[in-house]
Amino acid sequence: MTLVRFCKETGIQPDVFAFVKYALLWILPTVMLVMAMGLFLTILTENYSGILFTGLLWLTGRPSMGKIAGGNYSLFDLIIRHNTLKGYGRMTENLPMLTLNRAAISGMALLFVALAIIVYETRRKGVGIFEKRKFFNGFKVKCTYKP
Repeated sequence: MTLVRFCKETGIQPDVFAFVKYALLWILPTVMLVMAMGLFLTILTENYSGILFTGLLWLTGRPSMGKIAGGNYSLFDLIIRHNTLKGYGRMTENLPMLTLNRAAISGMALLFVALAIIVYETRRKGVGIFEKRKFFNGFKVKCTYKP
């Protein structure tokens, strides 16, 4: 609240909900997509490969140096960065692409969640290609410990 008071004293209109907007509109779509892909792979393979995949996705989704400087935005950028103070005009010019990017990333996340639900339901019912079949987890470890 000190920053809000300072802004009011200097005549600047503060945005009290800036952090909430930033978290929901900028960060949440990225987190949703990575978590949805991990969920889908975990349900599909019935092992922990989704965790490894999400780690690799975070590593490969890092923006390049040209994108960190600001201005180079594409539709399927997982992580969007804008680290320059002088390039605000470039960011506002690309606002439609940024909005489309966040909507596309959120849509892909919802698609992966829907696919995970479909795979889980068909696997639970044991129909189709999931009938009595394990894709990557062909053996089960039996617990031999008896108290």
